[in-house]
Amino acid sequence: MRLRPLASLAFAFAVGVGSLHALDPAAPEAVVTAPVQALRSNDVIGWFKSMPAADQDKARQEWKDKATTISPSERAEFDEKLAMLLSPTAVDTLMAIVEPQLGQFNPQEVAGQLQMFGGMFAMQMGQDPKLAVAGQSLNKLVMGLAGWLPTSGLENPAKMREALTSVVGAARALGVKNCDEMFALDLEEFLTRGGAALKEAKLMFKPYGIEVDGFLDSIGLINIKGEGDKRSADLKFKAFDNEIIFPMPLVQRDGKWAFDQEQLQQSLAPLMGGMMGGGGGAGEL
Repeated sequence: MRLRPLASLAFAFAVGVGSLHALDPAAPEAVVTAPVQALRSNDVIGWFKSMPAADQDKARQEWKDKATTISPSERAEFDEKLAMLLSPTAVDTLMAIVEPQLGQFNPQEVAGQLQMFGGMFAMQMGQDPKLAVAGQSLNKLVMGLAGWLPTSGLENPAKMREALTSVVGAARALGVKNCDEMFALDLEEFLTRGGAALKEAKLMFKPYGIEVDGFLDSIGLINIKGEGDKRSADLKFKAFDNEIIFPMPLVQRDGKWAFDQEQLQQSLAPLMGGMMGGGGGAGEL
């Protein structure tokens, strides 16, 4: 079932977190500090409120629209999956689906493929001076992930059971039994309940040695430059024992700072076109 407001919030989660000290909400650093203060305390509604007002309004409207336009087949599929997650035997049911596939998962092979394709993409980025720093960071991230995979235990049934227990816990924490009950809530109420779900969801990564809150603590915004409603900055975080830095454009909207997605897309479009088409790539930017 596709819910675009949740997809928008997921993107905000991925790029909108940072350090923990109190900060003027109108300062550029708030693009990461405000969301992380909420996420560290599992305050999903606080995270939502840190978004620009226009984005909040858009998400509310999309939530309302989805409540009236969801198709019968989507509704039935959602209710079926939620009923499974809420059943007393949910973890056993999920394990019966997933466990046969674990034996076919080869972490070493996946790591090798990741190194090959991720390394190629990072190399393409490195060909353009504007993307060189991001390319270097991407390469470190890819290599770190590839080094983690063989020791992660992703193919371990006991670890998978522990992770799925947290997935089930997150679904139950929302306190809705079906699609109708979910859309009877306004978006703010749904996100408020999402705090308990987020607390459970964070635990699904723990069996694999990943501490979500520790990751959030490492994120910050540095080297902020420029004036007016457009700025440049570096987003830094720590992953797999590597410090990663990605240059990020900022834009101010409704008195709040956000990552400039339009500029990011424009910067990466020639690179993506080159990779997809097998042509020139980043060197032609």
